[in-house]
Amino acid sequence: MANVKGEGSIKISELQSQKKQLDGILAAATSALSFTAGISLAVASVSVMTAMLVSVGERKREIGIKKSLGARNIRIVGEFLAESTMICIIGSIVGIAAGCAVAFVIGLAVGESFVMQTDIMLIAVAVSAVIGMISGSYPAYKAARMKPVDALKM
Repeated sequence: MANVKGEGSIKISELQSQKKQLDGILAAATSALSFTAGISLAVASVSVMTAMLVSVGERKREIGIKKSLGARNIRIVGEFLAESTMICIIGSIVGIAAGCAVAFVIGLAVGESFVMQTDIMLIAVAVSAVIGMISGSYPAYKAARMKPVDALKM
């Protein structure tokens, strides 16, 4: 980079150094957004687990009746895992739709077109489903381990 001193100084910088600087800024922004996304994913995971634990508590009687009628533990686990997975999948689809709508509006405002990357959207839904299964594992295990007699007491 050359600096010319004096009245009305001019800064001349090479395109390569500008590209390097921009790459550094983009890398920092990507890292910050990735960190934020990771924290959001962890918070969402804990929220789903909490909701499922509340659901297990509220459905004690139902679980007790099913178990007393012969429902096997794997069946109870399957029901709770399916429920937590569906909650996460629906949440990811709603989030993707909201994100696309916001991106479309911003694109209109700045005069740029918005390109949807369906492969990334499908990956997001798949990751969400996995998070749902992981988040629902402990509540499902807890529900399956209930003894019918204890679950029916109230």
